[in-house]
Amino acid sequence: IVGQQLTITAGSLAEPAVQDRLDLLLARAEAGDAELVVKGVWDGAARGALYRDGQWQGDRVDEPPLATTDLLAMAEVPDQSLSFTAVPPGNGERIGIDRDLDGVLDGNEKSAEPAPVDDADHAGSLGAGLLLMFLILSGRRHA
Repeated sequence: IVGQQLTITAGSLAEPAVQDRLDLLLARAEAGDAELVVKGVWDGAARGALYRDGQWQGDRVDEPPLATTDLLAMAEVPDQSLSFTAVPPGNGERIGIDRDLDGVLDGNEKSAEPAPVDDADHAGSLGAGLLLMFLILSGRRHA
């Protein structure tokens, strides 16, 4: 089941094959054969969620979990779709809601103000990187 995907768009949920496939993905996730994640656009932003304990945990800490029916209602909005993917057990959080596993969910990272950039920090990193590349290419080892 891992690797299987399903994309739901406005009106496609009414198709029996689409509902059957979604039911299969949910059942296999509940059985522990895979974790189920969803990616899509809702509330005007690219979002993700992870299926846990019969609910969908979104990628924003300030939002309550969603029932599957509430999540599917978002796919009924024109120009919005939801793509479900069965991922290997233990990978759902990283793929669905916290790509860098830093404990700050993806949706919260996207809405946070970016940190100010200090050009001096980048210049130092660039210089160290160039020195390392030179040493590697010249066949020398740094002691």
